[in-house]
Amino acid sequence: MSSFLIIAQSDLQVASLIMNTLTDELALCKSAYHVQQAVEKTLKGILELSGIDVSYKQYRTHDIDLLISFVPKDKEIPEIIQERAFKITKWAVESRYNVNYRVSLKELHLVYEACSEWLEQILTNTNA
Repeated sequence: MSSFLIIAQSDLQVASLIMNTLTDELALCKSAYHVQQAVEKTLKGILELSGIDVSYKQYRTHDIDLLISFVPKDKEIPEIIQERAFKITKWAVESRYNVNYRVSLKELHLVYEACSEWLEQILTNTNA
């Protein structure tokens, strides 16, 4: 089991809590940050489970596109995440430091759901 996957679960729980209890735009940005972190950590967990040592500098990134490029081709990554990789990457920084940055609730929910289902599938397959 990868510790990254456990932390990704926690990030998704925090994101859900924020999305379901707070409605202001700044709170949604905080939720987007946690969804981005869950996607990032899920990718790093896949790398780790594939035998890749993610402690090397090249893997210390928030860049979702770059992390996707390291994932072995036989591993599935949801299309929603692949298509929105640049946007999700922006959630790592813009959502925390730019008070004028806005996140689409619809986009946030789409990525959240895709990551949740993906992570659950990975955890189920890992524990099988």
